[in-house]
Amino acid sequence: FNDKIAGCVSPATCIDILINTSDTISISSAIDPSGCGLSDGSITIDGLVAGTYNVLGGLASPIVVSGTSYTFSGLSAGYYSIGLENANG
Repeated sequence: FNDKIAGCVSPATCIDILINTSDTISISSAIDPSGCGLSDGSITIDGLVAGTYNVLGGLASPIVVSGTSYTFSGLSAGYYSIGLENANG
């Protein structure tokens, strides 16, 4: 496998890279906390496959998904970046 980057070809240093090979995960629901300082907000994501996932981005990890969606609950106001990684990476 040869890869051409910026006009250069270097078969001796080629690397196979897989990006976004999984299905699309989407946010189906985002509920704001009911008041300032409260932690009763939630984010629900869809498009998952049942299994155990490590959560990247500071939320509780790991999570166990039994269907195709998962709800992160007990959230306070703020910005959340959610990345998931299953056993296959």
